[in-house]
Amino acid sequence: MIRKSKVLGPILAAAVAISLISASAASAAPFKFKAEKAFSVLTGKQHAMLSDIFNFDYGSVSCPEATYVGEQKAAETTEFEVAVTYSGCTTLGGLVKVTIDFNGCKHRFKSGEIEGGKYEGSMDIVCPTGKVIAVTIPMCTITIPPQNGVKEVTYINVGAKDKRERTMDFALSSLKYEEHDEGACATDTELTENGEYAGFFLTSGEDAFGKQHGIWVE
Repeated sequence: MIRKSKVLGPILAAAVAISLISASAASAAPFKFKAEKAFSVLTGKQHAMLSDIFNFDYGSVSCPEATYVGEQKAAETTEFEVAVTYSGCTTLGGLVKVTIDFNGCKHRFKSGEIEGGKYEGSMDIVCPTGKVIAVTIPMCTITIPPQNGVKEVTYINVGAKDKRERTMDFALSSLKYEEHDEGACATDTELTENGEYAGFFLTSGEDAFGKQHGIWVE
């Protein structure tokens, strides 16, 4: 019996370790963005009248009006893209107008892990070759280049059945950008990684004929 214990002990310990690793891997599997249809036209709007906010070395830029349009090309996927259009953006407490040109760049929202019951993911900024997002302020232009895996994004399910929708609550830190000084920037032509970008919008899904169907995370 003693010899059996000496042999079985390491085997049992190894089996327990393997099961724990397997369970950890299973729990770390990314959740999915799901839809009732194989193809969804996604439209989003700012939720609860909240402005999208950028923070740079220059200062803050607030955008109270935004539209989000994109596609989900499968009934289940781990990512989707939306194009964003801003209007009414300002800085210095609303005193100075700001223009934001996306130049074909889009937000790619990605799934991640369920943490504390929350669906947490990340966002990529994807652009056509040679393009960047341009934030134009009087005497200062800020460019945001393509970048991957910027966190944190929280996805929340809203509604039921064919009225199900998703909210995207993003509070991104370590955003990369460059300020091109024309007299008002804090820095000049130096890649900086301390940018912040926050927003909160509600997204619904429709088929090619404009009929709403449910979209959710799971």
